[in-house]
Formats: sequence, C-alpha cells, structure tokens
Amino acid sequence: MIKMSCLLASILCLPLSLMAEAGASPRTVLSLDGTWQIAEGNMESVPASFDHNVPVPGLVTLAQPAFD
Repeated sequence: MIKMSCLLASILCLPLSLMAEAGASPRTVLSLDGTWQIAEGNMESVPASFDHNVPVPGLVTLAQPAFD
C-alpha cells in the first residue's frame, strides 16, 4: 500500500515538476496594490459613488477624505 501511495504521489506531482523545470508558474500572481476608491454601503444597496481613496495595502482609517 505504501509503494502504491508513493507511485501515485509521483505521478500526480510530475506535471508540477515539469512546469517548474520549464520556468512556468502553476498560477498567475496579480498585484492589487495601489489606490482604491471605496464607499460606505450595506448588503441591500450598491453605493451611488465611491468618494473615498485608500492605499492598498492599508486600512480604511487611511481613507481620504476620512469617514465620519
């Protein structure tokens, strides 16, 4: 049973090792850093406008203009 598990693990990992050797990444990395426009809202409605800017990564307390 252990030999079968090792064989199965080797077969499943083979495509990943081939991609790594070829320099390909198994996933795409997308940076979300920057300035985001945000607004206060709720689950029942979408904000009419996004009047506050906040740096990402950052906290909502850094928003300009500040929230009340």
